This record gives sequence, structure tokens and C-alpha cells, in this order.
Amino acid sequence: MEIVSSDQKKCPLCGETILAVAVKCKYCGEWLDPGAKRAQSLQGAAGWPSGLAEARSFRRYPQLFDRKLFGINYHIGAACFVVSFLGLFLYPLIYGFSHPFHFYFSPLGYYLIQIFFLILMAALFVLISHLALEDWVLPLLYGLICVLVHIFRLLILQAIPMDKIKFMPPFHIGGLIAGFLSGFMVFLGLVLAVRSFGPKIWSFILWSAGAYVLLQLLYPLCYMSMNNKYRLNSISLISDLIEGVLWGALIYAGIVLHLRKKGIHLGA
Repeated sequence: MEIVSSDQKKCPLCGETILAVAVKCKYCGEWLDPGAKRAQSLQGAAGWPSGLAEARSFRRYPQLFDRKLFGINYHIGAACFVVSFLGLFLYPLIYGFSHPFHFYFSPLGYYLIQIFFLILMAALFVLISHLALEDWVLPLLYGLICVLVHIFRLLILQAIPMDKIKFMPPFHIGGLIAGFLSGFMVFLGLVLAVRSFGPKIWSFILWSAGAYVLLQLLYPLCYMSMNNKYRLNSISLISDLIEGVLWGALIYAGIVLHLRKKGIHLGA
């Protein structure tokens, strides 16, 4: 009977004696550590840079959402919904605290309809993020989808009577442009975050916050043809800045949580 020392072990496949710390059998080639096997497969993926065990070399947004390697990342859908839901209340809360607690919230029916569309947009965000397309195409596609959802949402809101709330016409050119920009800019921020500095949390926050603030600065140009012009104010900028920071941080957290389950760790 062969005696195996404390620093050795038997390969479960071929039965040969190997080091206790070994992750792969040197005799039969069996992987003993599933995490090491996945990292090795990533390093050999076509067109990807070497050393992806830590995934620090990603420079394209779609690489983070390769369905064949990582499956579907539903965490980013949850992050998208949470940020958008909080965004519904940021402006009225900030306004209320800055104007002697003068809070104003929309009717419950309005929020229920908005929640439905937030869930829809979160699902579409997950779908588009996993499309095997060039990363510059994804923001354009998401912007176009936001236009369609914008029209559909206004058609439903106008069909339901709500006191003290007036909605713009569904096909108003300014609203259509704003709807496209809202999707295009926030998705472009994510693409630029990965392209510029790689998947790092501060890059996601920086580019996302910048995208939200720039979007807020562009809104007055979109609505300048309306009788009741959109007015830029400090509360709008502050609420959008906060929402942008949350967007970048939570989308990054969703990516990290999903990849960590697959044995892949992003750089700091």
C-alpha cells in the first residue's frame, strides 16, 4: 500500500500521487480547481489579451457580457431598476429639503405606471448589454429603444386622467430627441468607462456622472420649442449628479457580483 504524505494527495481521476496544492494533475491533465480551469480558458479565448484571470485587461464593454463564458448577468438589470426608481424621488426630495420641507409627489397611479416602464427598461438594458455587437453600436441601439418606450409611456399616461399633471405630446420632436439622448448618453458613459481606464469603479462613476450632468445641460435645447420651456436649475443638476454616481457604482457592482460567481475578479 502506497503511503501518501501530508503534502501530497491522490488524483481522483487517475489515482497518481500529486502535490496537495496542485490545481491540475501532471499525469492525466485533470483540473482539480474549477476556478483555475475557467481562468485558463479565458486566457486562451480568441482575440482577448492574456492574463485575464483578474480581468484587468478588458477594454471593450461587450467583453464583460460574453454569454458563452459568463452567462446572462441579471445583476445589472436590478441595478438599472434601483437607480431609475430612486431617480423618481431624488428631485422632489432635494427640492423639499431646500424649500422649507415643501415636498410634492405625483399621484400613486403615475408611479405605478413608471415602475412598469422601469422594469421594462431594465430588461431591455440587460438584453442590449449581451448583444455581440461593437460597443459603439450599443448606445445608439439603446437610445432608439428609449425613444420607442418614451412614446409608449406618454400614450399610456395621457390615456389615464391625472389631476395637476400635464404631459407633452408623445411625438413632440424635443421629447423624442431627449428620449434618445437619455438612453444614448448613459450607455455611452459605460462604454467610455471601459474603453478609457478598464473596468474600475472610479471610471464607471466618473463617466456616468459626467454623462448624466451633460444630459441635463442638453435638455433645455431639446425643449426650447415648447411654450413652457424647460428650465435648468441647480436642483436638477444635483439630482442628476447623484443619479449618475449611483448608476456608475451600482452597474459596476452588478458586473463584479456576477463575474465573481464565475471565478473572475475585476481590478480595483
